[in-house]
Amino acid sequence: MLISSDSQVYDGVACIKVPDVRKAVEEVKSLLYDNRSAEGRDEVGGYTIIADDAKIGDSTFIGRHVVIDSGVIIGSGCVIGDGVKIYAGTHIGDRVHVKANTVIGGDGFGYYFDQGYHKIKHVGSIMIEDDVHIGSNCCIDRGTINDTIIKKGAKLDNLIHIAHNVVIEEGVAIAAQSGISGSSVIGAYAQLGGQVGVVGHIKIAPGSRIQAQSGVASSITELQEKWYGYPAIKYWDYLRSFSLFRKLPSIEKRLKNLEERIKSNSNS
Repeated sequence: MLISSDSQVYDGVACIKVPDVRKAVEEVKSLLYDNRSAEGRDEVGGYTIIADDAKIGDSTFIGRHVVIDSGVIIGSGCVIGDGVKIYAGTHIGDRVHVKANTVIGGDGFGYYFDQGYHKIKHVGSIMIEDDVHIGSNCCIDRGTINDTIIKKGAKLDNLIHIAHNVVIEEGVAIAAQSGISGSSVIGAYAQLGGQVGVVGHIKIAPGSRIQAQSGVASSITELQEKWYGYPAIKYWDYLRSFSLFRKLPSIEKRLKNLEERIKSNSNS
């Protein structure tokens, strides 16, 4: 932690000036509470099932009631929370955190119709790169043929669904209850607010910021733009449109008055 040389006392309270308060607070918390972290502990919790051919790196913590299926590879320094299910062929990099009850590598929602619905076999896998964090109760589906990929440093909140063949690029952050439909690509360092929905087979440009409860129905090609609404449009265009929308009842009333006046004048 960097401490400013001009630390002073204000009203009897010693103050330490730092360049970044949030970072400094986290450093202090890591010193005080580091013993509570599962990170860096080689441990496997009770009632956990690990396939004989699964590979798990050093200093990886595995919680209770976890299932790690055949052919799974997990890197070093990972934390796999209680109740997590990781199905066959999933590859997870180093320092990945997965919180409780998340399911990684289940079949996606894929059917074809021929006098009824028939299941599409999913033979792809999941590739999760280093330093990814995944919240509780997320579902990340394996690919149909190609892999579902979550790249380095991505952060996923709780209750998120990532469908088959989706690619989450480096540094993406997605808030809770969002859903990404199959074969879409979320560009590097994009940010998706809570309850955002993304349709399938589209691309979202790097650095995009999608506001909460928006629906992205077509590809976004402009870099570093903010988007809002359903279907999502540029953030400031949405706010201007919404401002007008709120005035529609009064505008309608004024139009009716004008129509009545015009009609009255024409009859006189």
